[in-house]
Amino acid sequence: MKPSPNRGFRGWATAVLASLSFAMWSQDTVDVRLYGAEGQDLATAIWSDGQGVLLAGETTSDIAMAQGQALWAPGGPVGKKGFVAALDASLEFQWGFAFAGDPESPLGVPSAIRVEDVVRMPTGEAAVLYNAVVDGHWGAFVRVLGEEPWSPFALNIEGTVQQSSLTPAGQGTFLVSGSSVPAFAPAETPSGVFVGLWEGGTDALDVHFLSNTEGMLAKDAAWHQDTLYLAVDEPVEGASILVVTLINGTPVVVAKAPASDASLTFSSLDAGPLGLAWAGTVVSADGSLDAAFGKLGGPSGLDSSVWEMAWEAITLSEADRTARQIAWRNDVVRCTAQATNSGEGGTGILVQERSGETGAWFGAYTFGGEGGEDVAALALDASGRLLMAGSSNSWTDATNAALFRLPLGNLNGDFDYDVASLVQPDEAFVDVSHEEWPCLLPMPSDLQSGYAWESPSLRQWAFFDLQGRFLNGQESSRVTVPARTGYVVMVLKTNCGTLRKRVLIRP
Repeated sequence: MKPSPNRGFRGWATAVLASLSFAMWSQDTVDVRLYGAEGQDLATAIWSDGQGVLLAGETTSDIAMAQGQALWAPGGPVGKKGFVAALDASLEFQWGFAFAGDPESPLGVPSAIRVEDVVRMPTGEAAVLYNAVVDGHWGAFVRVLGEEPWSPFALNIEGTVQQSSLTPAGQGTFLVSGSSVPAFAPAETPSGVFVGLWEGGTDALDVHFLSNTEGMLAKDAAWHQDTLYLAVDEPVEGASILVVTLINGTPVVVAKAPASDASLTFSSLDAGPLGLAWAGTVVSADGSLDAAFGKLGGPSGLDSSVWEMAWEAITLSEADRTARQIAWRNDVVRCTAQATNSGEGGTGILVQERSGETGAWFGAYTFGGEGGEDVAALALDASGRLLMAGSSNSWTDATNAALFRLPLGNLNGDFDYDVASLVQPDEAFVDVSHEEWPCLLPMPSDLQSGYAWESPSLRQWAFFDLQGRFLNGQESSRVTVPARTGYVVMVLKTNCGTLRKRVLIRP
């Protein structure tokens, strides 16, 4: 993402981040990675595996699209755009990609987008699921980012998509689920909750609408032991969890678990070793919002199509405390909420540890700085550490997409913060600027593959492909052109500024 024209941003950010970094690591240090520029940036989805972390979200910051990423002129579209950032296991930035909701929209038309989920495919490519306004109504789309980014393809849904989720279902397959309403009145298309199976192809994805789910709003989904669980809000009956299985190849709702509190709205589901855990928010008697967490039980004794809850817990507070996400960590459930009455200032991310068997609370901590924090997605890394993706404005003037990595162990004692940028924004998504700097010799628009040169004014250099992927670079005055051909983006940091330039590498 491109920073504001103020060239003081880089020096200011470097000084702030350096002052907040700690030379010594400890087991009680929370790693914080910030991603963003002058606009509003929010991480809404996260994926973690042995290869590292995929972070996806939304931004209103100005983005200068690289050649081939979009049809816009330099400066990018206005409105809200999506992004995906790939990090290694050490949370070091590898590559990034930005995109708008409708790649065919004319210049000047605002982009509207909701980034729902990101996953890594068995081939190593990243796939992002998002909802966007195309042809006047909201639709659901999948975009795969590999060596060459695929064009987005739509889910085969006639109506206007309200919500969607991408859920791993084993063996490289994913379940796409969500809800939609008719795009036109009178309604001539199905509506309600839909489910589809995606096996990594590029064709439009067919979905099935579940019977008797008209008017339901899907909130989240989880897959566990060949069963799909969907948290939904119903206009009359309130919130419930739908139990869905395949019957003769067709997804069918076989049971429903209604929420015991009529005011509860679900926000998250997660499948773990002891079953399905959920997070939601209730309206308490004093009018405040309180976070609620629980675990799904099984069929009631009177009706096998009606399921009960194994346990429920409400975190009562005089101030608003809104449930966000929930995640299993072995036999412990980590429950997150945005808390308005705790933390160093503003809002904080409240994390509770509860027994997955009984729901008993035994640990809690509020994470964040002096500003405001929120959490939108959770994951566990390869070492079992909890990753929280969301937003923060505690360490910069703007609201940045934020990634928090918690240390192993229980939530006790105080935590230090090791804060750094994932990447300087202008290195992730670059334009085709041809600006020259007085301390550099005039730079040609084409370079020879493998060619090297040295300049005393150079402090750091890097090459990126046209999707923003890092090719090579280092802190050195000697530059080595990548051993490849075709167009790339060259970034040179010098004593007089930073040069970004699109160049052709020839044989």
